[in-house]
Amino acid sequence: MDSYVTLDKIVRQALIANGEESLHKYSRYLLFAMEGAKDFYIDSAQDVKTVMLTMDSVKQAHLPSDFVDWVKVGIAIGDRIKVMGVCESLPILTKRDNCGNLQPYKSDVPINDIPVDYLSYGGYYFFNYTNEWGELLGGLYGIGGGYTDSGYFRVLRNQGNNAILQFNSDVDNTDVYVEYISNGFDPKAETIINSYAEKAIQFYIHWRVAWHKDGASSGSAKESEFQYYNELRKARIRVMGLTTRDVLEISRKYYMQSPKM
Repeated sequence: MDSYVTLDKIVRQALIANGEESLHKYSRYLLFAMEGAKDFYIDSAQDVKTVMLTMDSVKQAHLPSDFVDWVKVGIAIGDRIKVMGVCESLPILTKRDNCGNLQPYKSDVPINDIPVDYLSYGGYYFFNYTNEWGELLGGLYGIGGGYTDSGYFRVLRNQGNNAILQFNSDVDNTDVYVEYISNGFDPKAETIINSYAEKAIQFYIHWRVAWHKDGASSGSAKESEFQYYNELRKARIRVMGLTTRDVLEISRKYYMQSPKM
């Protein structure tokens, strides 16, 4: 069996299975197939793609159109990735000059003129992790992460068609390594689907066709819905690579031998 199959093939097979002798309903079937494929890739397959993005002059990088969520963002250094931190305090609004051109956010105030209160730390100080001689005792939990010198980013959505990565103004690197979850659709190429999901998407199409034709409570719609979720369950198991041995090891993980009285 091939590892991948085109969405076009799945749609044509569904048309044949429903007794359609022409491509008159192809567009409608394709719409349902895209719905099923998107659900599979987002919820089950977690298809992770990698891309190198170039940062522009305003410290932004436009994400691909199939972007759903990020997995890793960083800077490539040799054969390693130096990850960047997330900063939700980066501004969503863009800064523009008098001519309407985008401008990077930079402080116009010299650091010596910034009030001391603004630079001072406003949080709590903990001393319960050392003894009276200053020796570390460990056990300092829940205070959050530290700082990174590789830079920070924030995902900006609703910026036209594609999401945008906004970086802090201190980042000097222009090429950014991004791993992201894809929705499985590439408008510049033919959409291919993992073969594990082929039957699930076919039954999704049958379910949606029966739902619109006979109603959600009809027998044909309920039967197709049952078959769809059954095939989806099997596809998820195959994608995850679970074997019978894995299931047994999981079920026995928290069992241990104990003395019998």
